[in-house]
Amino acid sequence: LADADFNTYSLIVESISRIDFKTDWSLNQLSEKIIGFPFFSLIWHSIFFHFFDYYSFIILEIFFYFILILLFFKIFYLVQKDLLISFISVIILISSLEILSLIINFTNLNFIVVLRPLAEFYGQRFPHPLVTSVYFFTIFLISIKLFQSSNLKLNKKYFIYIGLMSILLINSFFFHFIKSTIFLILLAIHKYKKNLINFIKINYISFLQLFCLILVGFCILFAHLYIAENDYSARLGTYKIYFDDKLIILKVLLKKLIQPEIIVLLSLSIICRLNYRKLGIINQDKMNYDLFLIFFVACIISPFVFVILTHTSIYLYYFWSAVKFSGFLYLFLILIRVFFIKRIKSKLTILSSFFVIFLIFSNLCNNYYKQLNNDYEVDRNRLEIKDFLFDKKYYNTDIILLSNDYPIMHLWLNFNNKYLINTDGFVSSYSDEILENLKINYLKLLNLNLDSFIKILNENEDNINKRNDFAKSFGYKYSVNLIRHEKPIEEEYSKKLSKRILSISPLVQWHQFFSNKEKKRLINKYKNFVIDKNSIPDLFIMRKDDIFISNFQNLKILNYVQIFENQNFIILKKS
Repeated sequence: LADADFNTYSLIVESISRIDFKTDWSLNQLSEKIIGFPFFSLIWHSIFFHFFDYYSFIILEIFFYFILILLFFKIFYLVQKDLLISFISVIILISSLEILSLIINFTNLNFIVVLRPLAEFYGQRFPHPLVTSVYFFTIFLISIKLFQSSNLKLNKKYFIYIGLMSILLINSFFFHFIKSTIFLILLAIHKYKKNLINFIKINYISFLQLFCLILVGFCILFAHLYIAENDYSARLGTYKIYFDDKLIILKVLLKKLIQPEIIVLLSLSIICRLNYRKLGIINQDKMNYDLFLIFFVACIISPFVFVILTHTSIYLYYFWSAVKFSGFLYLFLILIRVFFIKRIKSKLTILSSFFVIFLIFSNLCNNYYKQLNNDYEVDRNRLEIKDFLFDKKYYNTDIILLSNDYPIMHLWLNFNNKYLINTDGFVSSYSDEILENLKINYLKLLNLNLDSFIKILNENEDNINKRNDFAKSFGYKYSVNLIRHEKPIEEEYSKKLSKRILSISPLVQWHQFFSNKEKKRLINKYKNFVIDKNSIPDLFIMRKDDIFISNFQNLKILNYVQIFENQNFIILKKS
């Protein structure tokens, strides 16, 4: 999944690096507006891409992950007041991801439910959490420094730093901004209590500066949305929710609170908080550890606040991942204190060496598993294509490419070719109408008959573990769940699919299927569609595992000739 995300996000990065916010890579079919993806999660990679091309991803992965680890170290040190223990804490935290990955890779146990909340906060997936978590934990670190101060008057520069990071969060990963805002409010209430009004009065200029910076962040967001493609927000997963929908979502969120893992996290957190003295947490340490408990509470409150105050919904499961992570983080630090500070502090040097060695070993094991399952034949075939394109001087051209393989698209752009046809709804800044036309144009080029097209629209409706791939190619436009579906549901979906949709949590947007009304519209469009000659590629480079591979012979009618073939790919050129 991370590799697939990289392929799509890096295409957007490539376009932005050229200061081109219309991700169409087209000669003839141009986007009317820019892409609506939040740019500030990609901005640094786009700048570096301009100078270092695809090497920039390697450089910045090392840089951002180092910064993220450093942030955790500094956060832990502010609480634990011991460099070696903070170092061990960070190593164990990182190792937890490797251990869970080892269990998943080498056993039949599926620990993905445990792995996901951790990986979404300190994994290496680009751009979230690799970039967005750096913004978030910078605010977290500054917040701790602010509220560890014994003075009512706080340093103004910290407010400015929080404001700048908020601008980045608002325009990269809005969920983190909501959590960080609620976290700061709860921190202020918890620390200053009866002095809260005086605290605000004394620091009102700093708060005004912070508010202005946040306002700047929202102005950038709304300006971006105004000039971005209107259809893109739905493809990104945004949809309107009404009062009845809110009630359903809030009911689901309340039920989530009695999930076994949440009950365990809440119960253990309460027990720990009530037994601080027995755990040796006294005086200033109380506030230090309460910071993480407050973070846990803020993450629990965040989805309720978001649903109540907004009229749109998007990726709500991200909020719930934060609940699990924040509860884990609080208990993790408590356990570190119990086992490493109180009991075996004298052996910390030996333990730190052990955990570093274990981290390296587990990482090597996981990389070995990844290499073991890598399809090297496909990689070799791509290299053969690279050599072929180079030998035939397919670089610095105005040739239009159509490919179903993202690495090939990146290779094409890396050869300084300008144009390709991309029909991925998540990547493209096209309107839905243009996207539909390009997709149908491709199927028409292959002379796909109407029955086959109808079969594509009905794909996987009876398979509870899969979704419709053609619907998925429009991003999240056709996502369905308990509250998001065409109505009346009994008429718009089959009986079996209707039952399935009504069982899908409104926090989930993974399931994507066409309604009967949409199928009818697309079928009529397909019947009457005439091939657009301006949207015909000059070159096809296709993977043979494409479900339409058998139809490629139909391209000969349109004067395409095969110029290359290996085990996994075929190249066709318009003569």
